[in-house]
Amino acid sequence: MRKFTITLSTIAFIASPTFADDKTKHNEAFTNNFDGPYLGVELGLGANVGRNSGQLSGLVLDSSITPIPIEMLTLTGRNGQTGILGGLNAGWNWALPRHSEAHWLVGLDFFADVANIKTSNTSAKAIITRGLTLNQSLSHKTNMKWGIGAGAKFGMIIENVLLFTTVHWVGSQFNLKGSFNIGVSGSAPVFFATAKERKFLSGVRAGLGFEMPVSNHVKLGMNAGYSWYQDIKKRANIIVTTLATTNGTVKFKSTPNVMDVKATMAWAFNGIS
Repeated sequence: MRKFTITLSTIAFIASPTFADDKTKHNEAFTNNFDGPYLGVELGLGANVGRNSGQLSGLVLDSSITPIPIEMLTLTGRNGQTGILGGLNAGWNWALPRHSEAHWLVGLDFFADVANIKTSNTSAKAIITRGLTLNQSLSHKTNMKWGIGAGAKFGMIIENVLLFTTVHWVGSQFNLKGSFNIGVSGSAPVFFATAKERKFLSGVRAGLGFEMPVSNHVKLGMNAGYSWYQDIKKRANIIVTTLATTNGTVKFKSTPNVMDVKATMAWAFNGIS
């Protein structure tokens, strides 16, 4: 009988308005840290894992027997180096009505970063044509200097942790510097071409991340993403020497693909007072 009385008392306490209000306040507490506007900073590492290439065409070499056309020789390389990036992050979240232990969330997210993410690679190839050995080398360098992004966020709040995925339009400035050299065995002259280009490229970034509040207004998080960008293309003329009977051109091409990981800290304006 005593056990029965205690059980009824417990049930009555759980069903009481005070207990229900406390549970509602707890649910609102972790939801409000993600709902509404936020502004913060981010810092991370990135690597450009895209492909660089150089293609020679239109060059005819003089020979004691007959002119030698050198057509469509292509060298490619891929060598990403880790660099740093960081800047500002802002956005607005909308927590959807709760129907289970998890809250769903949608939002808009924006960022602006300065960066120093480089690639540098050299490829080499030797060919023999009509007894003449041609040693070719391609040197290719790119550098991402800054970037901006605007996109959508979709996530799920479990207890006080937000798990989310994002899709951003991104735009970044890349600097390109390339050189293509051709050395002819047994001869002093070297054919070469160089090119420089600075270009703003558009792309798409897909990302995953998490956030968690550490105070009434401050939240910490981390996210990782992969960005696909447009190509950079630049054409340069071959420098003519005594062995060239026609001018040739080299088409430099870079396809940036950037992987990044960022740590974030933001102020949630709709925090708990």
